Amino acid sequence: NITVSIQVFIANTFELGRNITISIDDVYLNITYVETFSDYETQAQLFLNSENKTADLYIQLPITNNLNITIKYIDNQTLNHITEALVQLEGKESGELVENSSFGQYTIIINTSKLDIGLWPLSVIAKKNNYVAQTIPFYVNVIERPTEFKVFVDGEEKTTNHTVKIKSDEFMNITVSYKDNSSKQHLSGANVSISGFGNFDELNEQYNFTLNSNNLGLSFHVLTINAQIQNYTTQTFQLFVEVFERATELRLFINGTQRFDNDIIRVEVFEYINLTVFYLDDSLKTYLSGASITLLGLGNFSEIGNQYNYSLTSLNLNLGFNVITIYAQLINYETQVIQFYIEIFERESEILLFIDSNPINASDTIQVEVNQFLNITIYYKD
Repeated sequence: NITVSIQVFIANTFELGRNITISIDDVYLNITYVETFSDYETQAQLFLNSENKTADLYIQLPITNNLNITIKYIDNQTLNHITEALVQLEGKESGELVENSSFGQYTIIINTSKLDIGLWPLSVIAKKNNYVAQTIPFYVNVIERPTEFKVFVDGEEKTTNHTVKIKSDEFMNITVSYKDNSSKQHLSGANVSISGFGNFDELNEQYNFTLNSNNLGLSFHVLTINAQIQNYTTQTFQLFVEVFERATELRLFINGTQRFDNDIIRVEVFEYINLTVFYLDDSLKTYLSGASITLLGLGNFSEIGNQYNYSLTSLNLNLGFNVITIYAQLINYETQVIQFYIEIFERESEILLFIDSNPINASDTIQVEVNQFLNITIYYKD
């Protein structure tokens, strides 16, 4: 109920017998009041890439991926979508979310490349007059993009469980495939290197390196290959390589005739034995120069042209059987050994007997007088 009273001021004093007429026309009453009530209660739900993350305010994404941020801003009493609200993304990347009334939500899409790699705090603020505002903070962990990495040696894919076996003085072609794991696109401009030897060359959407096994040396080796490019996961691969000696062939000729292991050579005393050795690469059949060819206990062969020679006199050997061993060796090549036998026997001889210039045979009997001189002549011949 509203009670209204009107007060009129005329004067402080009045004369006796004076008449005063009071009339009131067009009386107006202006009433102003303020009604106060609480904002409507609200709730908000956060969806990141279509996944409800209201209870788990964290998402991890590779760089250059899109992030769909969606908010449902709901009246708590009616559970209806609150239309025409102002929904704002704040943080390193900001912007206004766009309303989709058909789906009852507000959405914004950002690319993680605008955040850079790292853990970033963002928040979404939703508000409208007469409604309780909602703020949802969340975290986006932007990581390097996963990569696919493969290593091929001479066209054959290798894993860390495989050992590459290669001969000395051979070339090994190493090829690396470095791709985005999702799109399978070649990653151009990457830094791909092999530790201690240099960088790969990029050609035809792959990386290549040619290595000569002589640069490694004989033995077992572990080669570390690194591949890296900005915003992508770095890959490291250990390639196991075993370098072994090249197979060889040793050919022996004695006085122009080819001889083999365990052969027996029969030689008279006072004869020369000419030894010739050919030391070859077994695969290429090429002559190996600069090798050390040794006749055990006697000396070294001389290299002449494309062969190795040694002249041996039987006088340096014992009568009977002699074991002769030849060693042939050259760095990075397989050592070869040939062992054979030389039998030294006495030369046949002839003895001639003359008495008084007359030839005498072994069974002859000579008769002489007492006090007679005999002229005995002996010829001992080969």
